[in-house]
Amino acid sequence: MTHWHLLFQFFNHSRSQWKWGLIGLVALPVSLFCAMILPWLIVEAVDSYIAAGDLEGLYRIVGFIFLAVIGGYLCDGAYTYSFQVIARHAITEVREKLFSHVLRLPRSYYDYHPVGLLLSRLTSDTEAVEDAFSSGVMTTIPDVLKAFLLLGTLFLLSWELTVACLVIVPPVTLGLHLLRRRLRQVYDAAREALAKSMAFLQECLNGIQTIKIYSAETKVVRQYSQKNQQFLHWQKQANIGEAILFSTVEGVTIIAVGIILWTGSYFIVEG
Repeated sequence: MTHWHLLFQFFNHSRSQWKWGLIGLVALPVSLFCAMILPWLIVEAVDSYIAAGDLEGLYRIVGFIFLAVIGGYLCDGAYTYSFQVIARHAITEVREKLFSHVLRLPRSYYDYHPVGLLLSRLTSDTEAVEDAFSSGVMTTIPDVLKAFLLLGTLFLLSWELTVACLVIVPPVTLGLHLLRRRLRQVYDAAREALAKSMAFLQECLNGIQTIKIYSAETKVVRQYSQKNQQFLHWQKQANIGEAILFSTVEGVTIIAVGIILWTGSYFIVEG
């Protein structure tokens, strides 16, 4: 089952919230328009008004810049909030269906699957799916669209500088792709370790009297600590990967600014 198929299945659980989806889809093009027109307004302010000393025209275009910024923020907020509502309602429906499915499972199923493991899948894992949808997938869509629109705007303003910036895209894309694959493996291992830890905890709490009868508290604590350390290990690996990811993006941004300044200075010197 592919990721796209899973995503479409998730959308099926959010069909009842189509009104919020409509609000988000209406806000998205307005947000994209504000993001696309903002660089053009800044260039126009510098070239046509600041260079010419036209204060009246400068005040007018600054007003347009202010409206574009505020409009972009409001539409981004409306888009994000609407799809967070959709994700929250969809996850609620998913949890109800999963709970109903668990109740219909035969009793023999629970002989081989600890209740704590199922509890982790029904709670923390579904929360992770909600976060991935509302803060991951749905925020990626406008970011990608904005990137392409801004790229087209930059080509119209100066194709030379734009091409110079795109030189760093292939190696960065390859590096991020490899890092994404590694992070996915780490996240899966972390969820699995957390599920095993919760399953062990649930079994210990259910059998607390047996543990006390055999004075096995020290042994149980040591076993639980080992499972927690396993989860901590994968969480540290995830933190390292996230740190590398964000620092790479920040570094690429600085490199891109440096390339623009160097290329622009070269064109100015060469006339």
